[in-house]
Amino acid sequence: METNSGIERIREAIRRHHRFLITGHIDPDPDALGSVLAMKHMLTRLGKDAVATSPDPVPEAVRFLPGAEDIVPPERLKGPFDAFVIVDCAPDRIGHKLTPWLDRVGLIINIDHHETNPRQEPIHWVDPQAAAVGEMVYKLCRAMDVDIDEPIAVCLYTAILTDTGSFRFSNTTAETFAIASDLVARGAKPAPIAEALYGQRPWSYFQLLMRALPTLSRTDDGRITWMTVTRQMVQQAGARPDEMEGFVQFPRMVSGAEISMLFRELDSGDTRVSFRSRNRVDVSRLAEEFGGGGHARAAGALLKEPLETAIPRVLARAQLHLDTTAP
Repeated sequence: METNSGIERIREAIRRHHRFLITGHIDPDPDALGSVLAMKHMLTRLGKDAVATSPDPVPEAVRFLPGAEDIVPPERLKGPFDAFVIVDCAPDRIGHKLTPWLDRVGLIINIDHHETNPRQEPIHWVDPQAAAVGEMVYKLCRAMDVDIDEPIAVCLYTAILTDTGSFRFSNTTAETFAIASDLVARGAKPAPIAEALYGQRPWSYFQLLMRALPTLSRTDDGRITWMTVTRQMVQQAGARPDEMEGFVQFPRMVSGAEISMLFRELDSGDTRVSFRSRNRVDVSRLAEEFGGGGHARAAGALLKEPLETAIPRVLARAQLHLDTTAP
């Protein structure tokens, strides 16, 4: 019922309003950015005035997305806006640079697929069964009778491809493949998109990876694995923060690991944690304990404390979640 009522209320809100601000979450991933840009393209085709923004810079790997060059930094935004569309997260994850706009815009529209979304906005559409927000924006385009042309198809295919781990994760369904197939038919080209996302990395990426891999650790029983990236490593490698995207896959690849984590030291001295789960533990619940959220198999959190205290505290809670989960 929520899916149907949610999409209908969004359709009506789009019809009634004209100027839209669109964003996703901090540390934007391709699902968030692809969905933001697809929303902008869709609204523009409907004759609306749409502005896309991002709380953090667009990662190099997804700057090929059509319209990425038009994303406006938060400090350059000029209102007023009739509605604020937030995708791939709850409004509390859009970052301090964009948070003031929550009070400046009268209508908040929230589109998300994370189970941990509190569903507090008057107009929200939360579908945890969707493999990616890109799937939801695809359905919204169809519901709005917008022709999905090549720019929209590329943005949405990229969103779905990445949030399903190239269709490897358990969130991949028959519907996911059907939508991806339709997007390919509408102009998304799998080979160049995959090449842009995965085919090459700057030298600084490998310099950072060489420094991070020696931190790869596991508990005595091997069920919990983790890796750490410090500010010093990033500086020594000459890397950008977005270049560690996907590093969490390395602890996850360790045979026998049930919970895997990447600890990242931020410039502020705080700690960001990415969680992954094989098949037993719902890491979204683990992330919630630290003010974060996400999916059962992939989640994240920001801890307002240094690595030295964050790592042992998170490991202790991860161990408890693992011990209390039936095998």
